[in-house]
Amino acid sequence: MSKQTVSQLLQGRYHILQSLGVGVFGQIYIVEDVDYPERPRYVVKQLKVNNYQSDSYFDYLKLRFLTETETLKHLGQYDQIPQLITCFEEDDWFYLVQEYISGQPLSVELKQNQQQGCKWDTTAAMAFLEDALGILEFVHSQGFIHCDIKPENLILRSCDGKLVLIDFGSIQPIDFRIDTELLISQIPLSLLGYIPPEQFLGQTQPNSDIYALGIIALQGRFNRFNTSATKN
Repeated sequence: MSKQTVSQLLQGRYHILQSLGVGVFGQIYIVEDVDYPERPRYVVKQLKVNNYQSDSYFDYLKLRFLTETETLKHLGQYDQIPQLITCFEEDDWFYLVQEYISGQPLSVELKQNQQQGCKWDTTAAMAFLEDALGILEFVHSQGFIHCDIKPENLILRSCDGKLVLIDFGSIQPIDFRIDTELLISQIPLSLLGYIPPEQFLGQTQPNSDIYALGIIALQGRFNRFNTSATKN
C-alpha cells in the first residue's frame, strides 16, 4: 500500500503533517484542517479500496473500516474515546477523520520503565485498572468488545493524565456468534501478546478485554512480560 506524501491536502482541507505508521487498515496520519484559522489537528486513517488479491479480504477490511466509523459515531461521545469528525472517499481511498489526542501511548511509559528498571507499585497498578476499566465498562455497556486492548492503543492524555482508548478497527458486538471462528489472519499481529485463548476460537466475550488489561497491569507491576510480542 502506497503512502500519501507529507504536505499533501486531503479533500482540499486536511494537510498531512506526519505519518504515524500502519494500523489495522492501512496508513495513519496526523493532519491539520486548513479551513480553520486555528488549524485544529486530527488523526486520519486511510484504507485503499481496490487492488486486493482476495475479494473476501477486501470485503473484510472494508467491513472493519465501516464498523469502526459507525462505532466511533456511537462511542466517541464518551470523554475517553476519540470523537469521529468525518469520513470520506477520495481517489479509491477511504478516510476516517477523528479527534487527535495529545499524549503518548502507554507502551512508551512501559518501555521507559523497563529500561530504567522501574515498576508500578500497587497504587499505580490499581489506578491504571480503575481508569481503563471505566472505559471498558462504557464500551461493554453499549454492546461492544474492543478486541484489541494493548498498550499502544491506550493513550496517556497530556492535559489530565487520563487514558484514552483508540483503534476500534477490530471491535465485535457482544453477541458475536461463538461458532464463527476468528481467523489468525484477521487478528493484528501486534495483539498476539495480549489476546486471550478464547478469542482465537471465536468465543470472544467482554472478559477477553479484561484479560488483556490484566496482562498490561502485570507487565507494569513486574516488568516480566515480553514486550517484543507487541511490536508492529
